[in-house]
Amino acid sequence: SQMLRGILNHLTPRNCAVILSSKNYESSVDIVEKWMGGKYSIADLCPETINLWANAPALSELFVPSSNKYLAEDIKVKVDEPSLEWETVRKIEETSIGELWFKGDGQFKLPRAFISLIIRSHLPYENAKNKAMYEFFPFILIRTMAEVAYDAETAMLSYHFSPETSGLNVKINGLNDKLRFR
Repeated sequence: SQMLRGILNHLTPRNCAVILSSKNYESSVDIVEKWMGGKYSIADLCPETINLWANAPALSELFVPSSNKYLAEDIKVKVDEPSLEWETVRKIEETSIGELWFKGDGQFKLPRAFISLIIRSHLPYENAKNKAMYEFFPFILIRTMAEVAYDAETAMLSYHFSPETSGLNVKINGLNDKLRFR
């Protein structure tokens, strides 16, 4: 945040470039770009405009956002991961409510993770009320997570919930640095 503020402090009306693109100014351009024939002009801003911009009051709506804890810090592929050599995905854990399958990306060596988790339960099929609540649960879960999930989504972490016959399917993917689940 401090580094970003330092950079922003150097962006001032006196040392900026303004690009205005509009067909309304087509008649006032005086330079033709030699490769594609694009027409443009270069002009200095008048001192009055620069002074107005330099002395404009700060807008509280414009601010540097807080840091995003979901942004990846380590995007290296773990070369010592044994599963990189596996031919297929393998079941690495099984419990009474589910299974965990895994395989590292040995082909493209991308530091991404794709997790598909199915949470099994017999409860949705015991009665109509449970079934209706089970079908509605992903909708409520997504709405509940919306504020927290915004930072995750901007850091390219995504998720999906869907009620399946076999159980609640939870899909998560993104850079593996921030997908710790153990």
